[in-house]
Amino acid sequence: MVGRVRTVLVLDGGNPVAVPAAVIATRRTSTVQRLRQVGPGRFDPKTIRHIRSVVLPVADRILAPLQPDDKYGYNLSILNLEAASAWDTNVEISGFSMDMSVLLAILSVSLGLNMPEDTVVSGHIASIDGDMGVVCHLSEKVGALDRDAMIRWFVYASGEGDESLQIIAPKESARLILAIRNARDSLCCVSVGNVEELLKTILTPDYSPPA
Repeated sequence: MVGRVRTVLVLDGGNPVAVPAAVIATRRTSTVQRLRQVGPGRFDPKTIRHIRSVVLPVADRILAPLQPDDKYGYNLSILNLEAASAWDTNVEISGFSMDMSVLLAILSVSLGLNMPEDTVVSGHIASIDGDMGVVCHLSEKVGALDRDAMIRWFVYASGEGDESLQIIAPKESARLILAIRNARDSLCCVSVGNVEELLKTILTPDYSPPA
């Protein structure tokens, strides 16, 4: 079983460009170094420390009632869906916007759940209690996903609700609102404020893409 969750990266070389990507998680029985990075796409040291200290404990909390006697290690890899063949050298990825996709990939492989291929997620998990923080370049991400007719859902972190983005980054909020308004009708953008809302959005039976 492989856990695969689609996300979107922003390459910022002065002119931010959003590109599709996926986080892949496989499970192993050894818990020595519980998270290992494989493949040319790697998180930078600060980001992987955050994943180990925050995202993995959140996953453990969710899985504990379901797998009380088991704890596993995971291999993480990052696939750039547009330019995978070009990644023949190590590429470091910084920032926390892939937290949500890492968490879901771990849950997917641990529980044997396939994540929907028409759904892309982006969000920062700010605490082991599952609080989420605002992420940047959401408007660029919506724009990139709007061009891919296969994508029907974009689930993103909005902190304590959409008001947080308006307060913390009003210009980004305005750009996001405009991008969502201009997006095709079949792309549904959903904000979540914490991990509980994320799981209710994606893992419950009433989750269904827009018609």
